[in-house]
Parts: sequence; C-alpha cells; structure tokens
Amino acid sequence: MSCYDSSETDQISRIRRFNRYYTALLGLLRSRYLGGPVGYGEARVLFELGRRPGCRAVELGRDLGLDRGYLSRLLASLFKRALISKKPDPTDLRSSLLDLTPKGRTVWEDLNRHSDGLVRSLLAALPVREQAELVRAMDRIVEILESREQPPE
Repeated sequence: MSCYDSSETDQISRIRRFNRYYTALLGLLRSRYLGGPVGYGEARVLFELGRRPGCRAVELGRDLGLDRGYLSRLLASLFKRALISKKPDPTDLRSSLLDLTPKGRTVWEDLNRHSDGLVRSLLAALPVREQAELVRAMDRIVEILESREQPPE
C-alpha cells in the first residue's frame, strides 16, 4: 500500500504530465535551444546577463538554482565562444562581473526574438478568451509557488 492517497498521486501525475508536455512544447529537451547556437542552460544564463549586465557568478548561480560546478561549465562554454566577458569587481577584487559581449548580445537578441515568436504562435492558435485564461493561469502558478514559505538554508 502506498503512503500517498489517490488524490495526491493524481495531483503528482497531472503536474508531471504538464511538465513533460510543456518542456516538449517549448523544445527544451533539444540539444540547442530554439535551434540557436546554445543549449537551454546557456540560453538561460545569457538571458539573465542580458537583463542584468554586470552580474556576479555567485548571484547568477543562486538566482538560477545552479550548483557551482554546472554554472562554471556553462560560463566556460560561453567564454570560449566569446559570448560573455568578465571584468574585476571594483568593490570585491575576489569577484568578477559578467556581461554579454557584442556577439553575445546578438545571440541574446535573436533568442529573445525567436522565443517571443514561439509564444506569439502558441497564443495565436487560441481564441482571445482562452489566451487571457492561459496567461492568468500561468500568473497564478507563479503567485502560488512564489508565495510558499522558503525553507531555511
């Protein structure tokens, strides 16, 4: 006999089904994000650096929930392809500030444009009322999950 009741098992199953559907829909399992030159993890780092120039790696890792080893590999790959740069942090010489290079900014802009187009296509396939309902549901998911009490570290 399971330690979970059937309603909890059903909820878990439905959430996992949604996650599988949505990751496949967005193409997150492909080796290159949106057919671009980077994988999903690298694209996520580029997105954050595009929004927050001069970010420290430690902040990036914390905010994305990435362990130091994985983040280090992502950053090394992006440095190697000249998509990001780093400079010493004037307030803490042990730390570096990360930013997009001009080439990285071009990749970031292309990925954003492509991502916006994908979402635009998804919405265009729905009636206006269902578009609004979908967006409200997604907003509500974020509200619920962000409002949960964070466990102590």
